[in-house]
Amino acid sequence: MINVLLVEDHELYRMGLSMVLEKAEDVHLAAEAVDGLDGVKKAREFSPDVILMDIGLPNMDGIEATQRIKEFLPDVKVLIFTSRN
Repeated sequence: MINVLLVEDHELYRMGLSMVLEKAEDVHLAAEAVDGLDGVKKAREFSPDVILMDIGLPNMDGIEATQRIKEFLPDVKVLIFTSRN
C-alpha cells in the first residue's frame, strides 16, 4: 500500500484528486493539506511514501515545502504539479 499526502489549496482540485486517489488500488490517501505549512506539518505527522504537491500554495510555496520535508523525510517521493503557466 502506498501512503499519499495530497497538498493542494484549491478545494475543488483537492476534492477531485482525493476522489481519484481513493478509488486507486494499492493507494491510501493518508492526509490532505491546504497550504505549504500544513503540508510540512502533515508530512511530519503521517510520514507518507509519496506527496502530491501543488507548486503555487499560500503561506509557503510547494518548492520550499518540499525542501523542508526532504530534510526530515529524505526518501519521500514528491510529485510537484501546477495548473498555472
